[in-house]
Amino acid sequence: MLPALPSAWSDGSVTGLRARGDVTVDASWKGGNADRVTVHAGRSGPLKVRAAMITGRYHVEDESGKKIDPPRDGDVITIDAKDGESYTIVNGVTVKITAPVIAGAGESIPVTVTVTAPGTEDVPAGTLALALPQGWTSTPASVEVPAVSPGSPKTFSFSVAVGPANGTRSARITAELSAGDWKVASSAAVGLNPCVTPPADRPVVAWDPTSGTTVTDSSGSGRNADIVGTATYDATAPSGSGLVLNGSTYLTTGNTLMGYMPEATFAAEVKIEGTGYRRLFDSQPGGNPGNDGIIVDLTPSNTLRFIGAGQNVGLSGTIPTGRYIDLVVTMNRNGVINAYVDGTRVGGGNATTDGITGCTSRPLRFAADQGGGQRLTGAVDRMAILPRALTAAEVGTWRDIAF
Repeated sequence: MLPALPSAWSDGSVTGLRARGDVTVDASWKGGNADRVTVHAGRSGPLKVRAAMITGRYHVEDESGKKIDPPRDGDVITIDAKDGESYTIVNGVTVKITAPVIAGAGESIPVTVTVTAPGTEDVPAGTLALALPQGWTSTPASVEVPAVSPGSPKTFSFSVAVGPANGTRSARITAELSAGDWKVASSAAVGLNPCVTPPADRPVVAWDPTSGTTVTDSSGSGRNADIVGTATYDATAPSGSGLVLNGSTYLTTGNTLMGYMPEATFAAEVKIEGTGYRRLFDSQPGGNPGNDGIIVDLTPSNTLRFIGAGQNVGLSGTIPTGRYIDLVVTMNRNGVINAYVDGTRVGGGNATTDGITGCTSRPLRFAADQGGGQRLTGAVDRMAILPRALTAAEVGTWRDIAF
């Protein structure tokens, strides 16, 4: 009975379900736990019922309300049923666990567990502990729960340290209350980010080339860039120091872990020239379909292409060339991509909701791909990646946010 209630159905009931062996079933549940299950026997003979609550505190009543004691084997009881009679299994203890919907590697997340006596009898004292994925830990490791009276539920708090990322996108935390020969459990599913997420309080990277062959990362994230090729500067750039991209020049970091970004903004003051495919931002191996790193680049027709969050997306709208423009590309948590030029939306598209997975350490580049090809010509002034999607009203302020 009720082996996999959806989390959205915390409370509910159902009547008239038909089961094998000429059995009709009514059931109710509260807080994701079975409350009462009534089986109506259509014929005489052994009637086996399996339910999670049978491993915990429960009792069985016949249709007159008299308690009976059918034999139990694990989570199964066998009722000596009589044709036309009904039997009700009444839960005597419920455990409800609450955990965040999403968590990242290395984070500490709050988990609460509420123990309730739903019937008329106290729940005896017991030990409450969390069963966790390998590499996870909880503080405290366990809690001694005093007796719980009907109408007076008790809630206990744990701090859970999420283990290292291993590529898994979901995990399950189970709260187990046990004492003597009984045990009751409740589980919560937690979505997992595939690797660490960038700090939300600063940019992923912020570059403002002014002189020399090294560009300091103003974000504080330490992703300084080296200029490959000739470092020549353009005094007509918006800030007065744009880096000229002459076909042999581009910016690159050493190997760096971008992290997992469920949303992001890519912005640059850039003058676009040249033909063919030309890279803007690149942290992706060639030929990848979009599940490892990110590419934002220009196509031969001067439209934008976004390869990330599991998709290769061609964005609508032509990008101006031959002059400095304020180019911003955003992707929100729904996978909606918008492109802006000088504060005006010029196109967009849709990726998946998987987010940008930058979980492999490799160079982050501007104006060239990972092999040093598909170079952009023109010039670039300030550029940045933010770990959130700017709104349309914020797009014009990206420099203030990044620098």
